[in-house]
Amino acid sequence: MTFDNVFVATFAAILLTLIAHVTARVLARKLSWLPMVITALALVLLFLFILQWDYNDYYDVAKPVFDHLLGYVTVLLAVPLAAMNFKGLPVKKLTLIVILASVVGALLPMSLAYLFSLSHDTILAFATRSVTTPIGLSVADLIKAPLAMANLIIIVSGLSVVLWRAFYFAVSMMTVPRA
Repeated sequence: MTFDNVFVATFAAILLTLIAHVTARVLARKLSWLPMVITALALVLLFLFILQWDYNDYYDVAKPVFDHLLGYVTVLLAVPLAAMNFKGLPVKKLTLIVILASVVGALLPMSLAYLFSLSHDTILAFATRSVTTPIGLSVADLIKAPLAMANLIIIVSGLSVVLWRAFYFAVSMMTVPRA
């Protein structure tokens, strides 16, 4: 699928993404175990396949719009964190969690990628995990890692942290509901 007009192509990319997002939200409400973000990503890829629209063409027209939107969302999400009251947080246990998360979050995935002889680009994509999506995609763009793979790695790593947080809290014996 090709477009002669950049405006029409950009509008089509936004519409395709919005339809995938809304569909994923509806599915996530009906099937609570289904992760909405990954479902939306899979739906975008499915729609691109059905429409025979090359991903690179889609990404070229969608990137300028979504780059700006994701930057603003990151700033808006940081406001509640800045206002959070950190009194009463156990510093030693929190430090243990940060060190453990750094080792597991950064060194382990890149080491496994290297151990399994993945390509240099794929290893670089693993370097972007454990950060917010806009920052991760900016870093991936700077180090010339594949952006689609970096995005997927960031999303999956975020979901894995949510799944493993009970383990982290058990190891550190931390029972702070704010963390």
